[in-house]
Amino acid sequence: MELRILGSGTSTPAAERGCAGYVLRLNGKTFLVDAGPGTLRALAKNGISLADITDIFITHTHVDHCGDLPALLFSMKYGLATPRKDLTLHGPEGFTDFVNKLSDAFGDQVRPTDWALHSRDHATGEFMAGSVKVNTMPVEHPIAAIGYRFDNGHGKTLACSGDTAPCNNIIQLAMHCEALLMECSRPDDSPIAGHATTSEAAAVAKKAEVKTLILTHIYPENDTTDLEQRAARFFDGIVIAARDGMRIVI
Repeated sequence: MELRILGSGTSTPAAERGCAGYVLRLNGKTFLVDAGPGTLRALAKNGISLADITDIFITHTHVDHCGDLPALLFSMKYGLATPRKDLTLHGPEGFTDFVNKLSDAFGDQVRPTDWALHSRDHATGEFMAGSVKVNTMPVEHPIAAIGYRFDNGHGKTLACSGDTAPCNNIIQLAMHCEALLMECSRPDDSPIAGHATTSEAAAVAKKAEVKTLILTHIYPENDTTDLEQRAARFFDGIVIAARDGMRIVI
């Protein structure tokens, strides 16, 4: 299982961090998790072909997590030398309606002709994406949002929080995972609703008994050289502060 960090930042512009976007490769599949602005370029920069992506998993429809979705669909239709295979989009409740509105807004630019586009809404549940088992649960954020848990069937699991305040669902979703990709938006002295601070992200990882905590969705105010050390005060596993372009083998 390989995780590639495309964007580890937020809606606040930062020279070294793009908006949320991650590529997960496992069991011969290539998944894209979130597609914030800059994802299209980051995929090219990291040598990841649009033709290889079989599923896109959106945690919620804030622009910094899905702003490049129409750009991706446009490029998949017009920017590939050969037709690609079908694509499935996944998101929280109400997501299919959101995709339909994108289609209405952009028209034929984002409507494929040589392959099929599918969209699925999820709440609490489990499904298969090829040979990969995926679990979803709603998380705590101002709009409908879900976290994802990916299981390759051979003991490797990764949970992705998306944007969330600490809550029982993200702890349950991440329980005993090899790794948790957890938002760590703010320093402890300036929290904001619907997000996790450094210590809160670490506390989630500790309660979920994960092996590795990967900190992401980092605002500039929390982007300091001691971020891993601060999280390690509350979690005794491995702590990794995500950086754009980072490759992590799980």
